[in-house]
Amino acid sequence: MPATPEFMSSQKHVVVAGAGVIGLQTALSLLEAGYTVTIVAKHYPGDESIEYTSPW
Repeated sequence: MPATPEFMSSQKHVVVAGAGVIGLQTALSLLEAGYTVTIVAKHYPGDESIEYTSPW
């Protein structure tokens, strides 16, 4: 049986842009709903960049 291409898979996959409070909560909610989630962000919690406001 040939492999099913990823874009034809029945599994639900979502990309969340941003790892702030809203992005992370959205990702958690989607995970709980059965989605596969990928988070794309310039900074993640724990980063100490001046551009990332969450640590302050």
